Amino acid sequence: MGYIHRDVKPANMCFGLTKKSTRRLIIVDYGLARKFRQSDGKPIERRKRAGFRGTLRYVSMRVHDREEQGPSDDLIALFFTLIEILKGELPWKDEKNDEKMKSAKMELVKNDFVKISENFGSSLGEYGRAVMTLAVDAEPNYTFLISVMKVAALEILKSWD
Repeated sequence: MGYIHRDVKPANMCFGLTKKSTRRLIIVDYGLARKFRQSDGKPIERRKRAGFRGTLRYVSMRVHDREEQGPSDDLIALFFTLIEILKGELPWKDEKNDEKMKSAKMELVKNDFVKISENFGSSLGEYGRAVMTLAVDAEPNYTFLISVMKVAALEILKSWD
């Protein structure tokens, strides 16, 4: 498809209403979406400095640095969204300063994969590590990420017992 959303967050997610779609997560609001691949599959040339797009609370560190976004940035925003949903809040929820928020995210990545794994099972941390290490124009291994998230869902449900 070749598009990135650039504003993945809880407010832009919902579940289907029909019997067939009630367990399907739907991402809405494509107002900030951008094409990142040409029709031949090659990446669109990166800009030296990209303008800010997204919601500061959920964006990747790359977006804080005003670098070009790619598929991994949407997946990182999904990771932060999941943490917020599971924990009830993000450690930087009240932070307004861009640099301080980025630092808090880097601390989470540096230290808290262990805490995340302790609280919600190792698979959520595995997902976080996988998406945080992707290059901006790398094609994510969606099959792997889906399988990790399925295991993470089971681990999370088990942790709520």
